[in-house]
Amino acid sequence: MSSETLYDTCDSCNRTVMKSDNKCRHCGQRLNVEKRLGRAALAIGLLVIIVYASMGDSTSSSTSASADSKAQEPSYIVPAEQSAFIEIVEKYREGYRGAGNELVKSEMRDARAMAMMRSDVEQKISQWTGTVIQLDVTGDGEAILRVELANDLTVGTWNNSLSDIGDETLIPRGHPVYRTLRDLKRGDRVTFAGTFLPSELDYYKESSLTLEGSMTDPEYLFRFTRVTPVN
Repeated sequence: MSSETLYDTCDSCNRTVMKSDNKCRHCGQRLNVEKRLGRAALAIGLLVIIVYASMGDSTSSSTSASADSKAQEPSYIVPAEQSAFIEIVEKYREGYRGAGNELVKSEMRDARAMAMMRSDVEQKISQWTGTVIQLDVTGDGEAILRVELANDLTVGTWNNSLSDIGDETLIPRGHPVYRTLRDLKRGDRVTFAGTFLPSELDYYKESSLTLEGSMTDPEYLFRFTRVTPVN
């Protein structure tokens, strides 16, 4: 500790005294305790201001970084037609789960098909958006693609050549969509266009083997005509 911090000057005789003294050891004058307390309080106040300012800068930087991070997060515009499709599926999924018996559950599937027919969801769509969750190839070299639109709701091709006979959803080599898929991976966000397959049972053809699967985790069949990665 330096001598400047240990000593002070008596206001009466102007001689050096210890800061810890209450009276001047030379003239007996009571030292100005209030003055020294004021200085200490000022020093403490300045320290508090410095600390607070530092915390403010840190908070500001954190807030700014958070804002920048949010600004960098991509936003995806879901077309109204796609939103209507998702809403119908989710509505009748909940109805199925709340049904009291198998008869009512079966009616939920019929009701969903009717709602699809009455909706504005066209068989041929464009600029829908989703996430690639399956990207594979059959033994014949055709591409298998499945895109998730929402939780437990997908559109995509068949996963084998036998089931695809007559539906022609698998994507052959040389097709423009196939060339695009070569640069994609699971988890990529895409926009896409194409056509649903018609169905008497579900209005748009769905590939689940059971009623439970069709209602709780539907996989609609789809012929892709375009797939574009979202940057």
